[in-house]
Amino acid sequence: MYLGLMILVGSIVVATVNSNNSDNPDSDQENNKQQRTSADLVINDINTEADNARDNSKQIKSDIDPNKKDNKAPIISGSPILEIEQGDFYNFTPLSKDPENKKIIYLITNKPSWIKFDYRTGNLSGRPGNFDVGISKDIVISVSDEFDNKSSLKPFYIKVINKNDSPVILGTPNESIKVGELYSFRPIVQDHDTKIGKDKLLFSIQNNPAWTVFNTKTGELKGQPDTGDVDHTQGIIITVTDSQGISDSLEPFDIVVALNEPKSTSEVDRSESLAEQAESTDDQDDSDLSLSGIVINDSATGSSVENPISVK
Repeated sequence: MYLGLMILVGSIVVATVNSNNSDNPDSDQENNKQQRTSADLVINDINTEADNARDNSKQIKSDIDPNKKDNKAPIISGSPILEIEQGDFYNFTPLSKDPENKKIIYLITNKPSWIKFDYRTGNLSGRPGNFDVGISKDIVISVSDEFDNKSSLKPFYIKVINKNDSPVILGTPNESIKVGELYSFRPIVQDHDTKIGKDKLLFSIQNNPAWTVFNTKTGELKGQPDTGDVDHTQGIIITVTDSQGISDSLEPFDIVVALNEPKSTSEVDRSESLAEQAESTDDQDDSDLSLSGIVINDSATGSSVENPISVK
């Protein structure tokens, strides 16, 4: 840019000199001296402005970040744990150092939801649960100094492996029933593995009464006893087993089937009394007579009465 400006000024000076020479040949030497002096002044001014601009630029860069030019990025290292069983404790802290002993801070991307991250130390810690089973990918831990120079560990993953949970069976069966009534009992089972599709359950029973039906998929016991099923069945046990062979059982229970109890003497007497009262009321209603349009002759007087008579 400066070279082009100098060429332009030189061209103007030459053109001016040529013009003056053509008009006044006697003053050529004096005009040449004046033109050379003017051109030198213009070129000196241009050089001074360029030098000032370069100096200002250097000063601005120095004011913005005097140390960044020679600052080195901090160093980070470490080998994260890549696999952990559900329910176990995860803990990893990287090693970091800044060559200039500058203040550093840690950053993370794609952090699993069950993990806590310490931005001061870079520590990862947490305990995954049933719903955390799976793989978290592309996790990156970085360290940065106060000039935003960064270093990072290579991207890594954390795989949470499912640990089989024992099923738990709960419930209180009814232990008595009468002939003709419907019996039904279904236990409650808690197994976290079934909620994430990692387990299947199977039910079994011991010593169930002959009149009952048992569902091996749900654990439901139901039936309707008849007169011939009157009995006391003892030691009934319902068990649930998961796909890993771990099981749990209800406490043994009984079922007593009893006949329908006959009515007591007082209830029978009361029923008969109510029936008799109902019959007496019906008889009284039937004895009411209504006579109308009947002619009664009086033999003594020889007269007759045609008025209606109602007899009760």
